[in-house]
Amino acid sequence: MQISLDWRDRVLRPLLSNAIPAPLHRDTTSIVLLGGDVDKAQSYIFESSGLPDVRGASRLLSTLNGERYFRKEPLPNVEGVDGLLVKYLGLDPDQDVLYLGGGSILALMPDVATAEAFKDVLIRAYPSATGVATITVEMMECRVCDIADKKIFPEKIQALQAKIRRAKNAVQWVPFYERLPFMQTCVACQVRPAEAVDPSLPNEPKYYCHLCLEKRRIGRERRFWNSVLFPEVRAANAADLGQIGAFSNNDIALLYADGDGFGKYVFSATSPGEFKNRSENIRRNIWDTLYDALKDLPPRKPKSPSPAQNEKIWPYEIITVGGDDVLMILPATEVFTVTQRLLNGMQARSGALTLSIGITIGRASTPIRVLYEIARMALKTAKRRRFETQSQESFMDFHDITREGLPAVSLSHHRQHQYRYKRAQGGDGLLLTGRPYALADFEKLMGSITTLGASSTSQTRRARTGFPLSQLHALSDSLGTGFESSQLYYLYQRSRFNNAQVEQLERLEAYWGVSLNTLEQGADVTWPWLRMDDVREVQYYTPLRDLILLYDLTGGSNGDTNQA
Repeated sequence: MQISLDWRDRVLRPLLSNAIPAPLHRDTTSIVLLGGDVDKAQSYIFESSGLPDVRGASRLLSTLNGERYFRKEPLPNVEGVDGLLVKYLGLDPDQDVLYLGGGSILALMPDVATAEAFKDVLIRAYPSATGVATITVEMMECRVCDIADKKIFPEKIQALQAKIRRAKNAVQWVPFYERLPFMQTCVACQVRPAEAVDPSLPNEPKYYCHLCLEKRRIGRERRFWNSVLFPEVRAANAADLGQIGAFSNNDIALLYADGDGFGKYVFSATSPGEFKNRSENIRRNIWDTLYDALKDLPPRKPKSPSPAQNEKIWPYEIITVGGDDVLMILPATEVFTVTQRLLNGMQARSGALTLSIGITIGRASTPIRVLYEIARMALKTAKRRRFETQSQESFMDFHDITREGLPAVSLSHHRQHQYRYKRAQGGDGLLLTGRPYALADFEKLMGSITTLGASSTSQTRRARTGFPLSQLHALSDSLGTGFESSQLYYLYQRSRFNNAQVEQLERLEAYWGVSLNTLEQGADVTWPWLRMDDVREVQYYTPLRDLILLYDLTGGSNGDTNQA
């Protein structure tokens, strides 16, 4: 199966260069495009809810995917795609393939026989290492001159991607583990038959299947994304979600970031060299943006250390960084600052290429899979709003399941029934939330929180807010009484506040382009309601409830939240 050095040096590497030699534009010999994509990677990662299980599954999958960050620390008996390329084809995983990472591969093969053989190697590798995960691999035969042609090349790779999507949507073979009625179920995955007790917890009568035991072992023993992102910092991983939540009154947040149109941007490249360059630029921009967003969250002493912990721990957990996706768990008090940095950082680095972010907030006892599913819903609503408004901005959305409940169907359905109603006099509809938010409006939201005083962490909550929390909730409750009555209540309460509090409200109103002083001149001011003209039907919405939710959440952190 080894590819000849002559073909590699004469055809492959010149095709992948930034300047394709003229003879290759006339070469009509056969060449094969091979592409693969891991099936339902997130389902595999979140199969179990324990943090060590999730961490181990992600680490194992990242190694299989050939992620460059883990190549210096391979897992025993696990060969990643990078190693398979070297072993079976003699190809450099960085220099000799179009793309490798995030669970995907795109490579050029000299003939159909070689492509078929390597396809079989890839298909066997994933279930062999994980027992569960699979990969879909497809190929397309074409000519060397097609790959060199600026018009034909993007057509070929887009056609191959469509072929992969059709194959993934078809009925697929998945590994099956029989569990008879009298067998005990694995306490982690709740699917496969249990086999043994976790050797690290001999005194706990909990039985696991061999696949979950391996994930837990890897999750406890191996370095993970946090340590790879900051290799100079020595710290341990959190033992469980409770240790992360302890930094935020037991509230945690799962953040799911995904690129907007990154695939379209990369697959519109007109040459293999341009394709590689675009892919590498995206990878580097996401990595650098993530570094900048998290560099001010140093390791801290755990508030509830386990018996084996005698060092500081990371106050967050990066679950996966692959392709244009980022998944991480943070203290709820930190997630919105990190979101702001991610959105601004990516937009500054990539220009028109932006991120959308979905966030779920819940208690540390909430199963990770639940947090992930709702964050995925929030991400979808953010992307849908961006598409509907034809905006070039980043968008974000969030949902707090502790304060707002679990959505029964989707976030859109939940908000349609919980946050939307008609004015009593008829006319425009009212929306009790501004979510999802474009980056510019999210910046207003964060600025409003700072104005109200929730950003300080050196004092107690009562002194820190500077604004009566009970009054904020009263203003929030009044929004449900109607359009005109809530405006009158806001103005009445505003007239009763002291001068310092009125100044805070004036700065808050200024963030949203509102000046209540113009009421005397007969201006049409509807605050705390704002007109929404960028959706299918004109309506009023209010950011006040979202602001108070974030304010309460951010202001509820302990005084030593940011201490190392």
